Amino acid sequence: MTWRVGSGLAPREAPVLRSSALRLLAGNLLVGLGYYGLAKLGSVVVLTGAVQVAWLPLGYAAAVLYLGDLRWFAGAAIADLLLGTGIYHFNYHVTVMTFETLGNIVEFTLAAFLMRRLLGRGARLDRPYEVAAMALALTAGVTVSATVGAVATWMGHQVTASGMWTIWHTWWLGDMSGGLLVAPLLLVWGQRLTPGTGPTLSRSVVGQAAGVLALVIALSIVAFSMSYPLPYIVFPPLIVAATYFGLRGATLALACALAVAIGMTALRTVPFAQQSITSEVLSTQLYIFTATLTMLSIGAAVSARKRAAVELAQTQQRAAERAEQERHRIARDLHDSVSQTLFSLGLHAGIAKHEAGRTELSSGSALPEAIAEMAALAQAALLEMRASIFDLRGGAIAEQGLVTALAAHGAALTVRHDVRVTVTGPDDRLPLLPRTEELLYRIGQEAITNAVKHSGSEAVIAQVSADGGMVTLIVCDQGGGFDPDSSYAGHLGLGLMRSRAAETGGTVEVTSAPGSGTTVRATVPADPMPANGLAGLPGPRGRLAAPPGSVT
Repeated sequence: MTWRVGSGLAPREAPVLRSSALRLLAGNLLVGLGYYGLAKLGSVVVLTGAVQVAWLPLGYAAAVLYLGDLRWFAGAAIADLLLGTGIYHFNYHVTVMTFETLGNIVEFTLAAFLMRRLLGRGARLDRPYEVAAMALALTAGVTVSATVGAVATWMGHQVTASGMWTIWHTWWLGDMSGGLLVAPLLLVWGQRLTPGTGPTLSRSVVGQAAGVLALVIALSIVAFSMSYPLPYIVFPPLIVAATYFGLRGATLALACALAVAIGMTALRTVPFAQQSITSEVLSTQLYIFTATLTMLSIGAAVSARKRAAVELAQTQQRAAERAEQERHRIARDLHDSVSQTLFSLGLHAGIAKHEAGRTELSSGSALPEAIAEMAALAQAALLEMRASIFDLRGGAIAEQGLVTALAAHGAALTVRHDVRVTVTGPDDRLPLLPRTEELLYRIGQEAITNAVKHSGSEAVIAQVSADGGMVTLIVCDQGGGFDPDSSYAGHLGLGLMRSRAAETGGTVEVTSAPGSGTTVRATVPADPMPANGLAGLPGPRGRLAAPPGSVT
């Protein structure tokens, strides 16, 4: 820190310190007011020894100190002192109140400290471990407070030694219930959830959430209006809230359920409005404790599952991107090495053929025929290599169009199988989304390959057209045909084509019969306003079994 003689702190230091002091003051005021307000809210149910059914200030103070600054404990400490010195009359001896206040201060401070140590900063309770760690931190603080409170009560002659256990477990359950209710509520709603782990907000989702909350409130009223408590009837909607709406839904539903319980008690309804520690009160505390812990665990498990799905999708996306990069690298290497070598081989074969024609060779020489065969093989290998490079470059379909991609695929099949493949289509770029164009290409690729390999036809014709908001691909052959309604073990081509068409909202129809050839018609919806902005732009025409001259 820089000091200036006679003028105190340096000009740049003073605003920073003032801001820090204001933040400290505001934080303590925030904690103190919240602590005091929640204590008054929970005071509608006061048992013997001033033990509340749910001590809400614990969860509030622990969560705010965790999210903010541990130095804010002073605000809660002052609020607790005020609550014990007449504003909230306990009728206790000063020594007893002092011990209880110290126990409460240690309680929320220790809980916040342990939450920071066990959870780190920014925990959203979206992992079962985080719920367990938070519960452990609260348990440590509550155990200290309950022990100090029970001993202080005995010291004040408010209870005999034999009754200390009743005071202790009632105190423990009350503080733990309040801590488990309020702390998760603030931790979950006070921070951003992991992207993809929460429900997507929409009118239907909001309506469903409102319906579930209304059901929680209604069943809570029913459960706590009966002479014999039936709190378990609230569990189904609580589980629905935790399962479908995650931790935010679970904590909000639990807050509604407990608010009803406190409100019903304020109206002096059964089952736990008595002014003494009874079995009904113990049952209610156990209900609050069990319901809260159960719903938090379910919500965390659901969030963990959603987060795992998001992480899996991200991993698959990264793997796909790496595979795409690797395919592009292989395509570049093939183009720069093998493809150029084949091109040079074809040139030299042409030169050799030209020179052989100028040279007087003996009759019956095999050299011209060998040179011609070498040139044909070089040209065929070059065509197949260019088609393979085109197929390796996944983006090539989006760049050069469906018709050109199918023509390149047909050229490669022509070289390998000596079957004439004709691909025709419109001059303009097809009005298709990139994903739809990719899937239609895969359908056409499969249909052409099947026709070339299995039909026995000497020629295969593929025709692409766009009309009436639909894009249609027709692949025909005059081969042996087959029964499309029969199943063929090990052959999944038709099923794959239909599933790919279904992804686009389209259909695939296969018309064939033994001895009458086969026609495959794939129809997919056109995009009226393509996202790629290529509609209407000139595109490469399909042509007879010939790939593009260059794929780079």
